Amino acid sequence: MTDRRIRWFPLAVAAALLAALSGCGVLVKQSPSEHNAADVVFGYRMLPHHEQAVRVASLVAGHGASAAVGQLAEKITSERRPQIDQLSAMLRGWGTQPAQMPDQNAPALARLPGMLSEAQLADLGRARGPAFDHQFLTMMIAHDRGAVDMAGEEVQQGLNGQALNLARAIVTNQRAEIERMRGMLAGS
Repeated sequence: MTDRRIRWFPLAVAAALLAALSGCGVLVKQSPSEHNAADVVFGYRMLPHHEQAVRVASLVAGHGASAAVGQLAEKITSERRPQIDQLSAMLRGWGTQPAQMPDQNAPALARLPGMLSEAQLADLGRARGPAFDHQFLTMMIAHDRGAVDMAGEEVQQGLNGQALNLARAIVTNQRAEIERMRGMLAGS
């Protein structure tokens, strides 16, 4: 196996488990914490998704962004970082945390809802001022919609209480964030 296949093996296994076990209520008991394959897949998918949101928010500094976009970026970072820590802790607790998260350019991550391509990130990195604000808000709306979709799947299929609570918080907070960003776009 190539290095990339080895790194993706845990994700592939989790996805296969979800497909095989969805709807049959089978628990994956690798730790004292009850969870199912949907919980594991949620963690594996949301972790790099949130990491990318923090990465995108970090681009705001030095690009002539408006104060409102700067405040939004700070909020994104301050909300996502603790959730990243929580997702990592849950995956470790379930015995499923990979030694290294997959490369964000990997094809499987590109298929995650709302994930931005390296080309999109490069375009955003070149933008300045109002053009940056517009691209940032447009891209983050799509990114947040993806997170809401993935968290909604967890709410419907997950078992673990901590994962379900996190998913519900993501749905609520990121829907509100989407509305805020739409308002910011309409006002620009």
